[in-house]
Amino acid sequence: MPDLNTRFRGVERIATPDLWPDIARREPRPPAPEPSLARRAVAATLALALAVAGVALVIRAFEGPRDGAQPITPAPVSMNGVIAYASIGEEKVFWTLRPDGSDRTSVDVDVPGFVAAPSWSPDGTRIVFDVNSFDDPHPEGGNFDIYAANADGTDPIRLTSEMVDHSPVWSPDGTKIAYVHGWDNKAQIWVMNADGSDSRQLTNRNGPNIFPSWSPDGDRIAFVSFDGSNSDVYVMNADGSDVRRLTESPAHEDQPAWSPDGRQIAFTSEGAGNHGIFVMSPDGTGVTQLLDDPDPANLGFAWSPDGTKMAVVSIRGPGNDRNVYVLDVATGEFTSIGEPGAWYGPSWQPLPAPSATPTPSEPTPPPALSTVALPDGLGASRLAIGEGAVWALASSGQARSSVLVRIDPATGEVVATTSLEAEPWYVAAGGGAVWVGFPRSSMVQRVDAATNEVTGQIQLPGDGVSAIAADDQAVWVEVIQDRSDLGQQNLASLVRIDPGTNELVATIPLEGLSGYDDEITIGAGAVWVAGVNLTGPSEERAANLLRVDPITNTISVALPVGAFSVSAGTDSVWVASPADGVNDSLHKPEAWVAQEIDPVTNGVSEPIPLPGNVSAVLAVTADGVWFSGYDDQGLIHPVRLWEGAFDDSVPPVDSIYTDTVFDDASDTIWLAAVSGLERIDAR
Repeated sequence: MPDLNTRFRGVERIATPDLWPDIARREPRPPAPEPSLARRAVAATLALALAVAGVALVIRAFEGPRDGAQPITPAPVSMNGVIAYASIGEEKVFWTLRPDGSDRTSVDVDVPGFVAAPSWSPDGTRIVFDVNSFDDPHPEGGNFDIYAANADGTDPIRLTSEMVDHSPVWSPDGTKIAYVHGWDNKAQIWVMNADGSDSRQLTNRNGPNIFPSWSPDGDRIAFVSFDGSNSDVYVMNADGSDVRRLTESPAHEDQPAWSPDGRQIAFTSEGAGNHGIFVMSPDGTGVTQLLDDPDPANLGFAWSPDGTKMAVVSIRGPGNDRNVYVLDVATGEFTSIGEPGAWYGPSWQPLPAPSATPTPSEPTPPPALSTVALPDGLGASRLAIGEGAVWALASSGQARSSVLVRIDPATGEVVATTSLEAEPWYVAAGGGAVWVGFPRSSMVQRVDAATNEVTGQIQLPGDGVSAIAADDQAVWVEVIQDRSDLGQQNLASLVRIDPGTNELVATIPLEGLSGYDDEITIGAGAVWVAGVNLTGPSEERAANLLRVDPITNTISVALPVGAFSVSAGTDSVWVASPADGVNDSLHKPEAWVAQEIDPVTNGVSEPIPLPGNVSAVLAVTADGVWFSGYDDQGLIHPVRLWEGAFDDSVPPVDSIYTDTVFDDASDTIWLAAVSGLERIDAR
């Protein structure tokens, strides 16, 4: 077995593979002032021990899932490009060849020394590597610095200059590079921007700490750390926090590499009878051997971008020379594709999957706009979609009468009107009925969707209704306990009503919410409540987003994301809020942002700047996320976020309004207005 110094200087030169990422390129737009009225408009055992017995003595014990471990979102499938590697004794060059072994090509690169550890960028257009000039070696050993170049070797750029930086690997989004700084026991994992700026240390453990490998979502980094003469695989957050040990055995584990779908981490192992490439789950369980190899200390490998194969550099040929092979992960088929001489690498180039050529078509006409006039001079205030209709709360300014208006979403015709108690303000449709809430009495009226008649009145605890949502299983109503006379914030609770019996099923305290301007949405397997805290006479501060489990009728998590507005789809949830989390009701200029919530992991995306004064989440659909708000001219402007870009082709509407809803079935947007309803065909 090679000594530690030999292992460190030799094996370490083998680069971990790049992973094809789940890249969401979002183009930021400049923020603009946003009136708060626009925001008010719209409504996630004991450890399992696994023994992997070798032919002789090796036994590994791995812990079960660690606390806080989150599933990885699989990266999109990409095409397999060429395989890059470098050879000993050849200056200013690395090699590429196709996965079938054809088209072996030398790539010249103008650098002052020998190329090692090539690693592809996530889009396959550039390559990062380290260069050993062998001139004026560093006292700690070696003279390595990191360079990046185009895929054809042109435009090389030096990224580091301390002579102890090596083993670089790109982050999945292409913005950062993880690498090793230092040699022997001083080696630590560092990260820098892709242009070489803002370098910072991630690990601070007894070393060496080597072989960084990014998870496909970019949230974690696997690496190898030595404990004395033994090495094991560890994982940490991308900022260096929460370091966890994944392997623990008398063997040497090296070169962790996340699979492109994030479901496995591959690594090499040698010692105690078993040698070669193994895979395990990201929590360290389920260890399985993929390839037996006689000399893992001289073994290198890289996943193919589509995750079905591995490129392997191994000493198996005549004269114990290193050769390039391809391993089929499913079948175990192991095929030689390269000529002897490979040493540093391999790294498998990712290429974007080809997209279908769009069929030429006629230009799409602009969305149609129309006005739906309400009878008897009624003006609309709040809207709901459901039970095959658009429902509008409307009133007459003179008689102060309140009615529920039913509108056919296909034709825009008024179908029926239903008289209500005075001054309703909240409405939702579901469970065969329309549910109307009253802010001053904590009462909910039920209107039968078949007969358009009031069939029940439900008195709830508290001093008033502040939000409402419904589906076929439940009606969710936020009620408040008014404490304004005490100079304190109101207390809010979420009440569940059975739509079949009109009975109150559960009451859930909503800690942290004031019941002022809150929103409820149902979708993605949960009930989501967004709201604000009143922090001053003209200021609202976003509260945590609350996730309610409809099975247990309890709050399952309070997500630390400010959510003035929330909407849920089938498998994602979106929120919108001011960038600083505070809305000034005096209409000072504010920048608004949107964030996506993963309902599986409760993970929160980075903020996405919203264009113009758009501020509220309108709807989450299969064809994108709709937002709404005032534009720069004070017009109501719905926009759609689709594939990382905002589509603002829907023309703005000049209308003072209090509510906006989206009908997914007909792709129509409805605005409540004093003069009636504005209907936008968004197809």
